Amino acid sequence: MAAVNTLNYKQSLSWGGVAAEALTQYRAVALNFETKAVEYVAVAGDLADGVVLVNAASGEPVEVIISGIVPVKITTAGSIAKGDFLMSDANGGFIEATTGEIAIAQALQVPAANGDLILAKLIPATTIA
Repeated sequence: MAAVNTLNYKQSLSWGGVAAEALTQYRAVALNFETKAVEYVAVAGDLADGVVLVNAASGEPVEVIISGIVPVKITTAGSIAKGDFLMSDANGGFIEATTGEIAIAQALQVPAANGDLILAKLIPATTIA
């Protein structure tokens, strides 16, 4: 497992919402800014708005980090290198974004295995050319 340094996440920008389903910490989520519903994206590669840092049951308030450096859960570690662009899978895990896909983060560390936590920099949604 890659070492995750302790950071002051208060330096990040966040938005409050309500979990529309059970959410697992360190995963990417979509946020409906009108209803404040927070949920996983419907399919891999859909636009995610940020990362939740705590577990939340459906109906519980949850804070979504939308900018900054955060720990993220990697679900396919094999080819991710420092600097690679990342996107969300359908369960909020982070995977490498490739050509034509929407990246929401950039890896700052290299994961050793699937399920590792690494630090990533959240970026404005970017389609990989």
